Amino acid sequence: MAENHARFLDDGLQAPKVQDHSAVPPRRVRLTVEEVAQKIIDGIAQGLYKPMKRLGEASMAKRFKCGQALVRAAMARLAFAGVLERRHRSGTYVREITASEFVDLVQHRAVLEGFFSRLACRHIAEQNRQDLEELACQLDEQIYALRPESYTTLGPLEWKFHSTIAVLSGNSSLIRALDGQQLLF
Repeated sequence: MAENHARFLDDGLQAPKVQDHSAVPPRRVRLTVEEVAQKIIDGIAQGLYKPMKRLGEASMAKRFKCGQALVRAAMARLAFAGVLERRHRSGTYVREITASEFVDLVQHRAVLEGFFSRLACRHIAEQNRQDLEELACQLDEQIYALRPESYTTLGPLEWKFHSTIAVLSGNSSLIRALDGQQLLF
């Protein structure tokens, strides 16, 4: 190979360039339906998508850097959960949840979480108890540091706390039921 390079140089030609693979952009991380659904929920919570506003699959796919099929699947999941509304030949819209529906959801969640807590208490290990206590302290610190209009930023930590209790309950059926409500809180 060195002879080939020398011959090119002797003839006044440039040596062939070796391809530099360090400039190749990293592979794009693939999103899941749940992650796209959560991005839509976050957008609703942050006021990006208002109630009764039409959501376009193409624009969301571009925003989230994913395919339209993934956005469509996430929207279907959110429509099933009651967050979005699909209208025939019109599109998908952010559904306005009434105060009564919100109260129903909170009561449903309270019943589930009360039961989770009782189950978890039956067989919680000391390390799990300490981890849960640490999460509770972090959540309290964030709650006291926020203004009421910023409570939507608590979502991930609050969900981690409640889902940890659910996992510690050991009841997989109830965990799935609570997982469906993650989209709404």
